[in-house]
Amino acid sequence: MARDTMMRFAAPRISAGSLILLLHSLMPGGALAEGLTISRAVALALERHPSVEAAAAVVDEFRGELGAARAAYLPTLRYSGSVTRTEDPALVTPIHGFTPQDLPAFHRTVIQNALRLDYLLFDGGTRRAKVGMSRARLAAAQAGEIEARQNLTAEVVRAYAEVLSGRRVLDAHDRRLQALESERARVLLLRGTGRAARVEEFRVEAALAAAMAARVGQSERLDAVEREFARLLGMEADVVRADRLRSLVLADTLPIDRAGWRDGLSRSPEIESAARRLSASEAGVRAARGARWPSVELAGGLIDWRDPESEHESEWTAAARVSLSIFDGGAIGKGIERSRAAERGAAAQLRWTENRLQGRIDRAIAAVEEARAATRSLARADAAYAEVARIEKLALEAGSGTQSDYLTAEADHLSARAAWIEASHREIVARAELARAAGVLTVDWLDAALEETK
Repeated sequence: MARDTMMRFAAPRISAGSLILLLHSLMPGGALAEGLTISRAVALALERHPSVEAAAAVVDEFRGELGAARAAYLPTLRYSGSVTRTEDPALVTPIHGFTPQDLPAFHRTVIQNALRLDYLLFDGGTRRAKVGMSRARLAAAQAGEIEARQNLTAEVVRAYAEVLSGRRVLDAHDRRLQALESERARVLLLRGTGRAARVEEFRVEAALAAAMAARVGQSERLDAVEREFARLLGMEADVVRADRLRSLVLADTLPIDRAGWRDGLSRSPEIESAARRLSASEAGVRAARGARWPSVELAGGLIDWRDPESEHESEWTAAARVSLSIFDGGAIGKGIERSRAAERGAAAQLRWTENRLQGRIDRAIAAVEEARAATRSLARADAAYAEVARIEKLALEAGSGTQSDYLTAEADHLSARAAWIEASHREIVARAELARAAGVLTVDWLDAALEETK
């Protein structure tokens, strides 16, 4: 079946060392040539996927905001300069007294340079609140980056498992086709000697045609999930085909500790992010309240005047300023109300996040238990249907069985095997989803929870 080359992600960001490692792994004998492990697949996705890059950019954004907020504690020094040309001559320097015999120079061109130093002594706690707000936003963004990485990890695990499942189901279709081809050869041989009815040939041809159609459908589904998997990794589809992936099994099948998973919710980056956003909202209320207080500021300056034809003259200035808002049309009060509303919303968001994650953990545990039970039952069903198909084949060859029973047994065996394969990989995905809900889905968790086989 023809497979087109997929497009890469636009301008993926990857370090030089990672690029060298990736190129080496793609060479004959490289790591990917030996098989793509789930840990390497996750590492590649985390290095290249735009969702992680976007989350990292948000962290950088709020890190810059925090730096700007901290800078408000430092004095500011500004320079300004100007050259002014007037229609009539004007004073070059200001007059600080009236001495007729010592008047300042007049000129149509005035050159001025100035240095100004300002330092805020007191602002009602606004600066401290803004620093706290920025620090909380940065922590929320960092938790959001962890959440983005875990979400992507869960997507990679799901896609990886779907590719493996699709490949094994396709192999089951191929084995069924081989069995049906063998049955058709047997029928044609018997037809040549007149020991088989024409209807048996029609029946096996119909079963073979249906099996081929089912195999084509499964192949197309596998191609689609392979391409989706390749998009997650930002790689060419041919590099991550199913035959390059290492098979997975769970390292343990112990019962799920429901209480332990629920108690571990505090590790969730989603809850951490919501809690930090609440802290930022609380700091926002304090910053808004600070506008009701007076501000005290010290200022100093050095000003230099001159014209093109005379020497420059300089003077210094110093000032202490107090500023207090007496009437602003209610702007400060409305700002405080808005900040309090944001605080209430952030608190509600935190409670909602906790409830939502509790529900997600409950659903994930149920999915794990359901998939585990289905895997065990369907494994027994697969073995039983395989034995039924074997017995029906022997009976048919011995002349004591019927072709219909044998073809039905082969179809049942394929259905049971496909369901068993899908259930076994569904359990892996459900375990990963449970870890994601609890905030512990990392490469280290994958290494501990999953075992790879050839």
